[in-house]
Amino acid sequence: MGDICVSVGEILVHYQRTINRYIPAAFETAFWAAANFSHLVRCLVEHPSSPVCLPAPVLPPDHPDLNVFDNLVGRLMFEARRQHGPRIPRQEYWRIAKAIDQAKLKPIHHLEGKWRKELAASNRDARKAIHTFEVALRSVYFRRGVLKRIYRADDKWSEKHPHLSG
Repeated sequence: MGDICVSVGEILVHYQRTINRYIPAAFETAFWAAANFSHLVRCLVEHPSSPVCLPAPVLPPDHPDLNVFDNLVGRLMFEARRQHGPRIPRQEYWRIAKAIDQAKLKPIHHLEGKWRKELAASNRDARKAIHTFEVALRSVYFRRGVLKRIYRADDKWSEKHPHLSG
């Protein structure tokens, strides 16, 4: 095909014309910051209309309107969906629960409605007390409440970041 000696601007214009879509500024920024520039150029030349060449979206900073739990879980769910698609495997939920526990967030503070009341009642007996999301997820009774809260946090995060939600 000859020598590849083009500027970043020429590549962006070529790619933009090929897919007939505007390339947002965030893509340009991520494109400029790509560590492996030669691989990206080669990919764009060999597969001009393939989304394979697009860099992964850069995650925005935490949204100030969301609490720590919603920001953390929303980000983790976004990464899980990007890796596995819309159906997230069970082990990803275990990974998310471990990450929540590592952030030292307690289920009693973040579960909602009847699940929080039931957990508080259950925690009165010190032998059966549940203090981590991993244990709550393992519990047959509290699993549904934990998953509902994870989905709710994901919805809140996706609502604040519509440009990243598919």
